[in-house]
Amino acid sequence: MASPHREEDIGLEYLSNRGGKIQCTSHEKTKNKPQAPDDLIDLSVASNLVADYLITEKLQEITKNLVIEPKMLLYPPDQNGSVALKTAIAKLLTTYTKANGSLDPNNITVLSGCLGTLVALSMVLFDSGDGVLIPGPCYQGVYDGFSRTPEVKVIYTDLDDKGEIPFDPVELTVERLEASFEEAEKEGVKIRALFLINPHNPTGDIYPESVLRQCLEFAKRHSLHVIVDEIYMLSVFGEDAKFTSVLSLEGLPDPQRTHMVWGFSKDFCMSGLPCGVLHSWNKYINNAVKAISFCNATTNIHQRVLTEMLQDENWLEQTYIPTNHQLLRESHRFLTGELDKLGVPHLKRGAGLFVWVNMQKFLPVVSFDEEFKLFKELVENGVRFTPGKVYFCRSPGWFRIIFAAPIVTLKLVIDRLGKVLEKRQR
Repeated sequence: MASPHREEDIGLEYLSNRGGKIQCTSHEKTKNKPQAPDDLIDLSVASNLVADYLITEKLQEITKNLVIEPKMLLYPPDQNGSVALKTAIAKLLTTYTKANGSLDPNNITVLSGCLGTLVALSMVLFDSGDGVLIPGPCYQGVYDGFSRTPEVKVIYTDLDDKGEIPFDPVELTVERLEASFEEAEKEGVKIRALFLINPHNPTGDIYPESVLRQCLEFAKRHSLHVIVDEIYMLSVFGEDAKFTSVLSLEGLPDPQRTHMVWGFSKDFCMSGLPCGVLHSWNKYINNAVKAISFCNATTNIHQRVLTEMLQDENWLEQTYIPTNHQLLRESHRFLTGELDKLGVPHLKRGAGLFVWVNMQKFLPVVSFDEEFKLFKELVENGVRFTPGKVYFCRSPGWFRIIFAAPIVTLKLVIDRLGKVLEKRQR
């Protein structure tokens, strides 16, 4: 299909077909970007801003006594993760996923960032044009990770048919997956995998164990890989929230096609120090990912610092994790309470860094054009949330708001949001 943009606008004469598609996607994302004031509060990026001081203090403690040796400036000898770091990660995951037995460090690959890890895994699981099933709405970075370099076709299993609450993990049924699978196959798309985010982004929902098992059984029947992104595994803060990791399940239907990805960016407030983790029981897949890990390696110094941090198990158990959970609870409680006062419907979940908010009642017409107008108005008044269309939500009017920020910041956000909504209700 011909590009709607002139070649001189985006440089298509210089790019390959793949490069042109990537550039067109980037252009579409930025061409209608609203003008933001200098004091904009951006709550569209999922960063943990409540516990970052604990990580800062810990990193300063570690680096204060860190001796930089010449060999640490060279390429990592293990470009898929040092033995020490993979051992520390295996112990962390064994403990906090309540794994079914001690995890083997040899089944772990360390790369630069969770999304980069997903791209590397996609390169060895999919051929160009193959498909992946993903429940929608879904974090848009996943779509980019699958579709850009690996050129995988993303097939969404929509869960918002009712138009009220677009995502409920109980609604992810085998019947819906089968229907999406059959439709894709009829269109000539070979589905190779099912992808799940647990806890979910953008809703904060957690898949019950029964739903996870049904998904795994469905995948086995069709010889599909199952990739479970558990990047918010340690950000389950609700006192009544029950998280089930895929690593904890006994009797997996097809362990050789079951893979888990995780990273430090969300649970450890390190989005600017990306380090991603792949766990797979399949040695062939691990070997293939490791063969391309030189493109995506984590530096020696970064690995050393992360290793020392994870080895301080007392700090993790007694200080960081409980304090992080408490701070997340406080900020979540404040934001959801203020949203209640404003009359803004939202999902109340106990996991992740965000609240999934329904602002349909503030749209004169429920449409994506009006959703974008509200998004633009919010930005112009100093707050940025992510509109639901970005996450492939079928129902207009939904927004993701990051709550993992200091309460003093959230107070300003609520004040600005309230003024915009009050103006719209006049």
